[in-house]
Amino acid sequence: MIEVSWITVARQDAILFSFPPIWSWKNFHQAQQKVLTMLEYSTTKFPIIFDFRHANDLPPGMIKEMRDIIEAWHPNGSPLMVVGGDKIIENAFNVAARMLNESQRLSDIIFVDSLSHAENFLQARA
Repeated sequence: MIEVSWITVARQDAILFSFPPIWSWKNFHQAQQKVLTMLEYSTTKFPIIFDFRHANDLPPGMIKEMRDIIEAWHPNGSPLMVVGGDKIIENAFNVAARMLNESQRLSDIIFVDSLSHAENFLQARA
């Protein structure tokens, strides 16, 4: 199960998706729906953090799923920070964004190695 929680990063609230070693796209969509509902009622933008540090391989269907993530992206979930994702995840997001001609959304996806790097990025951006 993918855990979704509120955390404070760089003195601002953020939404954290914690991916376990084994997860499914069904798990992801359940977590995503909760977050999309929360963002729908918000008047503020919140960083979204996908923490892949403990996840093993991605489930099959990665390009299609990344495309769906980008299409369903709520404007109040910004930026999207991917922590610990390898080059495969980064490339999947890049390919999906190009397929959708969504260069603006692609520029709002940040890839970092650790939560401390995410915090540094958000502090510099504030």
